[in-house]
Amino acid sequence: MKKYKALLKGYFFHPVSFIIGGMLCCLLSVAYQVTAQKKTSQLGQTALYLKKKEDWMMERKNLEKKVLHQLKVANRDYIEKELESLGFLQPEVQKLQALLHSDPQNQLYNKRYQFLTGNQNRLEFREQNFQRLDRYQEVEILQKHPVEMNRDDLKAFLARIENVLIGSFQPGVNPPDLLIKKFELLKKPMSSNEETFVINVELIKHEMVDE
Repeated sequence: MKKYKALLKGYFFHPVSFIIGGMLCCLLSVAYQVTAQKKTSQLGQTALYLKKKEDWMMERKNLEKKVLHQLKVANRDYIEKELESLGFLQPEVQKLQALLHSDPQNQLYNKRYQFLTGNQNRLEFREQNFQRLDRYQEVEILQKHPVEMNRDDLKAFLARIENVLIGSFQPGVNPPDLLIKKFELLKKPMSSNEETFVINVELIKHEMVDE
């Protein structure tokens, strides 16, 4: 027994044992530091995620409040008063008026003038697929026929749909929540100096439901 104790004592107090023990302590310390840093990093990432989630929830809540307020004050006749009342290609209309003044029998000018000033080139919409969604409803707004616009007409039209200032064109008064579902734009070959587009859109309208 004494022999084994002496042998073990020799191992423990051997200089190599001190070196190995010191290395083990260093390794354990490094491992502890790495684990602690990893946990700290994970906690930091979790805190950052929770902060981002909180900010997102707050932003979503504010957006919902804004949309609900917009729906409450929205003009029910907005499509008719702000979109279907728009006139298009006024520079060309004025040019045709001058041409017809000097040549009133010109059938080509007359036909184009009647097209631009009649209902054929005015926006007309129809509603379909009414769907109840909580406190409001969703409606599809379809354009009955394509219309021709120039670049300024298009800006004025989009300003009223998107409810934003586009260039010098103001949005309409108290618009409902309108989303563009489908937008078709075809540029006509230029037969004059007037750049002309053929437009056809489908919209989604959200509006409050009368209880």
